[in-house]
Amino acid sequence: MGAVFGRLSFGSVRGIPITASGSWLFVVFVLTWFTGNHLVDITDVGQTASVLLGALTVLLFFASVIAHELGHAFVAQRSGLKVEGIELWMFGGFARLTESPRTPGEQLRIAAAGPFVTFVLAAALLGGVALIDSSGFSAAARGEETDPATAIAVLIGMLNGAVLLLNLLPAYPLDGGVIARAIAWRLTGDPHKATKMAARAGLLIGLALIAGGTALLAFSTDSADGISLALLGWLVSLAARGSLDVAERQERLDKVTVGTIASSAIGAVEGHHTVLDATDNGGPPGTWVVVRRAEEGPALVSAAAMDEALAKGQPALTLSELADDVGDRTISSDTPLRTVAADARLRDGGPLLVLASDGHPLGVVTGASIRDAVISAARGR
Repeated sequence: MGAVFGRLSFGSVRGIPITASGSWLFVVFVLTWFTGNHLVDITDVGQTASVLLGALTVLLFFASVIAHELGHAFVAQRSGLKVEGIELWMFGGFARLTESPRTPGEQLRIAAAGPFVTFVLAAALLGGVALIDSSGFSAAARGEETDPATAIAVLIGMLNGAVLLLNLLPAYPLDGGVIARAIAWRLTGDPHKATKMAARAGLLIGLALIAGGTALLAFSTDSADGISLALLGWLVSLAARGSLDVAERQERLDKVTVGTIASSAIGAVEGHHTVLDATDNGGPPGTWVVVRRAEEGPALVSAAAMDEALAKGQPALTLSELADDVGDRTISSDTPLRTVAADARLRDGGPLLVLASDGHPLGVVTGASIRDAVISAARGR
């Protein structure tokens, strides 16, 4: 285990790095304290041993959390998606993907994989203990005294059962909410509408949990359960609200196409014209000139390249000779803004030539113009 940029690193599994945030250490400490006290009550170990066994229990539980996230990650990898890593944090963990699932079925499989792993772990631990030592299992389940190994196995199994039930709530972005979103996506055919439906369900469930926690605080003597339930509801509501905002921004981005933001300040000149011809009467109308060529696709010449040709004493150079082929730097005018924003061809600083459906050049876009348009669309302008 090592520290990487303020985070704890636990190595990697199949190329997937596993890290933890600083909040995770706080939770480990708190859970170790509670678990140690619980083990003192139901086993015959002393206080010091209970702390050590509590720490072991917490670490084994988080190992099961990692297994849950690896379930998501392995299915994502099998679907051809790149997994950036797994991070443990205050309330569990999450797998970071560099791209979103491309189909409802793909998202459903990835989302269901984690709960399936948790179900297998809970069933194996609780079922195994029940088969091997049924009396010890019953005692541990009732909070009565049993041996430490049985107590730890039952506790981890029950924690995994609780994680399973929580994750299957249809509250986006919990796994159950993601599964609901995948089903809604399949039914509606609209990923943004599906996200908003699942996120709104998450908001309602979060508010219900807050209300339930508040009721427990008001009418129960055990304030810990009420605080925990209300805090859980607040976190679910916060995550759902964030998911809803993201969905609305992405929906706005998908409504803006490249054709609507392409710079029209370009010239369109036949390739047989010389640099001198193109620069007569004040030069080209914009930064770029589209060169039409009879037997080849369109090409681009920058105004700077024409100025350089004149400075070198090459005014008779034809635009076809000077042009850069843009066969792999064209993009359809109906391409959504969110799609082109991730286009790797913009990373070298060069433009993309925007073509209408009939192949007619409409203009150019650059990385800078795309960034400006994304910011404007995301803000609803």
